[in-house]
Amino acid sequence: MPITPESVPEEEKEEAVRPGQPTPEVETPEQVLEGLKLKLAEHESSIGSLTKERDNLKGNVETLSKTVDEIKKSAAAYGPIRPDLDAAARKLFTHYEAEVKGVEANLGVKKLKVLEAVGTVEAAIRKQKDEVVPAAEERASKAAREADEARAKAERAQKKYDAVKALPKTLGDNVKKLKDLEDKAEAFDRQTKSASEYVVLLEQKKLFAETLVHTPEVGDEEHLPTPEQYAKMLSDAARELDAARVDERNKRQAADAAAAELKKEQAALKALDDNRVADTLKAVEPLN
Repeated sequence: MPITPESVPEEEKEEAVRPGQPTPEVETPEQVLEGLKLKLAEHESSIGSLTKERDNLKGNVETLSKTVDEIKKSAAAYGPIRPDLDAAARKLFTHYEAEVKGVEANLGVKKLKVLEAVGTVEAAIRKQKDEVVPAAEERASKAAREADEARAKAERAQKKYDAVKALPKTLGDNVKKLKDLEDKAEAFDRQTKSASEYVVLLEQKKLFAETLVHTPEVGDEEHLPTPEQYAKMLSDAARELDAARVDERNKRQAADAAAAELKKEQAALKALDDNRVADTLKAVEPLN
């Protein structure tokens, strides 16, 4: 059938007669390839994240599975022994209640003095645990921090001294670098490569600041350190290093002493706790 204006759909007519309509862009193979690469990178990133999440979940499952097995085994082992333990505990508690009533009746008014003696021993333990040991821990921690800071300061002072000691060699290297930079700057045409030359000149400026020393005398120009200036720099650095080393030794000794004190107070707490009943019995002996 021949194509007539009447046989063309209205939408196609409008598109055909629409003036100035841009031609649809068709992606080149290179553009399609770049798009595919981006999608591939996104998928790989997603896969990497999912892989890490899967590995974490696997680790959690393995850990929790072990815990569940331990719970089941422990519960299964406790079941058979519980009846005998429960009977023994009940028997002991019944005897305890009877003994308490009889002893309290025999003590009479002395019961309060016994409780006071028990409280005194318990108070000593609480003080050691809640006050003495924490205070010793704080002192030991503070001393350790100060020792670490002193060590770091001494290390910085050592590096500074080493740098000053090596200054003659450093200055020689810097002068060579400055000459290389000068040659590099001169290689650029100032009319057409002024920006490039300026970048090199800025590098020279930084290196000059590290190399030259400015003296306050009027009319004196910046120059390399004189022998006298270098000797003073080295002497100052050595004096700073020596002071830092002394401070480091003192702070380390203080930290060691604080750590020893903490260890002693922790041992005292353990002794008080271990001997709690014995100390209490000794305290109430006069009340018998």
